[in-house]
Amino acid sequence: MIAKTVGRQTNQVFATLIESVKKCPDSTFGLSAGDSHESIGRIAMHIGDSIENAFMTASFREKWNTPVHGRAECILYLESCRDDLMVPFIETSDLASPDQQPEYFVSKLDRVMKILRHVAHHTGETGCLLRAMGIDEGKFIQ
Repeated sequence: MIAKTVGRQTNQVFATLIESVKKCPDSTFGLSAGDSHESIGRIAMHIGDSIENAFMTASFREKWNTPVHGRAECILYLESCRDDLMVPFIETSDLASPDQQPEYFVSKLDRVMKILRHVAHHTGETGCLLRAMGIDEGKFIQ
């Protein structure tokens, strides 16, 4: 039951974030050197990098060992973070068991929830940026 609920929350948070990435105008997306760290592109990449660091798998690092350029690649990277790192961890772990990094996470569920809170925080930030540009960020996707 916990894994199913957390899995739905994961899908919802990522769907909302990816929708923000899609709606951001090209002129302010910002993945180039020198772009503001407050651009939606940079925020999205920060989220992906944080997830990658929390789950650290060699196969994922090998798959994404070059910099991401552009919106389409950014979306693929975020989808890969969800599908290749978070979903398998949620589906195959005993979420109530102690985490292998106890200095950071109490349990495996704690690891997932901290990452989801981090993603949700920055997803709210991307929505705020879109509203400031006069773009309707849409409803929180369910």
